Amino acid sequence: MFKSGSVLLTAASLLFSSILLAETDNPVWDQNHIERAVLTSSVDNNEPTDDLGDEYQLSGADYDRITFFTQVINHANRDIKHRWYRNQHLQAEVNLAIGSDNWRTYSTKRLQHIESGDWTVRVVNENDDLLLEYHFTVKPQS
Repeated sequence: MFKSGSVLLTAASLLFSSILLAETDNPVWDQNHIERAVLTSSVDNNEPTDDLGDEYQLSGADYDRITFFTQVINHANRDIKHRWYRNQHLQAEVNLAIGSDNWRTYSTKRLQHIESGDWTVRVVNENDDLLLEYHFTVKPQS
């Protein structure tokens, strides 16, 4: 009886440890300042037109354009930055002014056909505090 209880307890402990590990693998997200963040093809009427998720495939055109949309809350009259990284190297930094406590904004990145790889957009405030980290993969044209 003791052995089966130990096995059950060990299995429960492993399951709980796996759940904790999965939660720590999630990207950084300061929900007190970032309401929504979406990697999208474009923005229309201050809203993302779609959700590209965590994977984008290059079209084969000379360049593709992707957009990172962010809805910022509780941050009026301050600035944020979108920092675009490819394979951990900074590719672009875009300064964005926040006009109210509920503000939708975005930055756009032009991708050349050779820019596949692991990408990250980091959203930081004027003190360089990390508010959000969003990871995605750009795949080459198939």
